[in-house]
Amino acid sequence: MEKSMNFLLVAVFCVIAIHCIEGHLYFGSCPELLTAENFKVSDIEGTWYEIEALGSFIERRFTKCNSPKFITKSEDKVNVEYSRVSWPAGRIVSKGFGKVLKDGQLELFFSLPGVGMQSFQYHILAIEKDSYAVAWSCTQLPLMHMQKAWILSRNTSLDNATLDKVHDIVEFNGLNRNSFVKVKQTNCQTGTNEDEENLIEDEDLGSAIENVMER
Repeated sequence: MEKSMNFLLVAVFCVIAIHCIEGHLYFGSCPELLTAENFKVSDIEGTWYEIEALGSFIERRFTKCNSPKFITKSEDKVNVEYSRVSWPAGRIVSKGFGKVLKDGQLELFFSLPGVGMQSFQYHILAIEKDSYAVAWSCTQLPLMHMQKAWILSRNTSLDNATLDKVHDIVEFNGLNRNSFVKVKQTNCQTGTNEDEENLIEDEDLGSAIENVMER
């Protein structure tokens, strides 16, 4: 019994340690945040740049030029390309797809090397489709939850007035603006490291989406 309990504690610790690298941890269950009203997939279509992130140790220390691109496939489905420059790998492009669960809430899927298809929920808390967006996700863990959030812009920077407005939105949703860190969007021109590129080809996307939709 004691060995089983020790094993369980070690397992929980390992799960928490892994997710500490990926995001911010909090005790209890994921909060329920209100998403953007009248959200349409077309609102998020196109290229965005991460300006600030409530995110991971990796994002803070080892990546820059993070940029998601959404490609509309239908009224409730999108393809996703997530580009970033990572030290020491260089530019990495991950491709995936997503579906709309309800207004402002998407589920995104990426195929990760050695792990397989992984999904996470992506909540659009606020959006001005030609200017900015605030996105948030939460993953439930044993006794705790992990939150990540992103301030996105159509350009590589936001003017101070718009950024102040977005920070107000962040705080209105109970997120600590002081926990957000700036994402570097300079010196982004670098070659793609083909060995590190994580791609799902279009034909694979189609079959993957069909499999997911049947779940």
